Amino acid sequence: MEDANWRKQWPGKRLLDNSGHPALKIVQDKPEHADEYTVDGISGATLTSTGVEKSINYWMGPQGYGQFLQRLASDRNNLNL
Repeated sequence: MEDANWRKQWPGKRLLDNSGHPALKIVQDKPEHADEYTVDGISGATLTSTGVEKSINYWMGPQGYGQFLQRLASDRNNLNL
């Protein structure tokens, strides 16, 4: 996505909820109460927005890197760099 205004929404957004589950939502209408999990989608780009949301939530979930990220968050000594 090259839209600068859309990209400006992302800093500070959380991808996982407090339980470590994927929680990102891209909505097509400006949300009345935008929160740290919500990004306003681009009008006319519903398929792209849906694809971005599903891709991020997949890779942050249990079938992607979710378990690795949870282990990393619980014990940073797991990284042997």
